[in-house]
Amino acid sequence: SRQRHRKDNLSAPDRRFSQRHDAAPLKVELCQRNWLGQWQPPHHAIALEITLDGLSILSPLKIRRGQRLLIAIGNRHHSLQQLTAAVVQQTPQGRDFIYKLHFELDSLSDSSRQSAEAVLQRLLTSPAG
Repeated sequence: SRQRHRKDNLSAPDRRFSQRHDAAPLKVELCQRNWLGQWQPPHHAIALEITLDGLSILSPLKIRRGQRLLIAIGNRHHSLQQLTAAVVQQTPQGRDFIYKLHFELDSLSDSSRQSAEAVLQRLLTSPAG
């Protein structure tokens, strides 16, 4: 029974991560803070994957792990502006970096968070549309 339990655990999906979706059709812009704490002009990034919890992007910018960014993400039908996200992982990829970002929706009011989650869900189900 112990062997069977182990086998079942290996085949079960990892519940810690939301289902990932291809984010390549999405337009992503990110802003960093300057040393005075003001948001800098946006930079374009290439979206790789998106979940309800976060986003992975490819960018030439050097961004510290833990740094907070202001994100704009969307397509021609749906978009989110001024969404705060934290860098949770940084992986070198040639001369660029792959960043995993975690959306910070908890700081929003309940109605704003629900609206943001609804738009994210729409982006997940129709990223090209």
